[in-house]
Amino acid sequence: MFQSSAITDLLLEGIPLNGELAVILAEGLMGTQSLQHLRLISCFTEDEGVEAICLAVRNAPTIIELELSRCSLTEIGALSVARLISLQKLARLGTF
Repeated sequence: MFQSSAITDLLLEGIPLNGELAVILAEGLMGTQSLQHLRLISCFTEDEGVEAICLAVRNAPTIIELELSRCSLTEIGALSVARLISLQKLARLGTF
């Protein structure tokens, strides 16, 4: 993914991105230079996967949208998303 300068949207639906698969996706996201919209729908990511993906999105400045619809987030996964939102807000305000 990081070698493509053309991919701006990525939609994965119904793929069980748990554990190692989520980490592999996160590693690919960290190097992206063009991806703007990441949509993971019904992917059943575990807390560990959500945390890895949120960290990758945090380090991928081109990603402006992350959708985690129907991914069975727990409180722990929701906290990872909340931290990402807070950090993105700080970055946009120039205080991070």
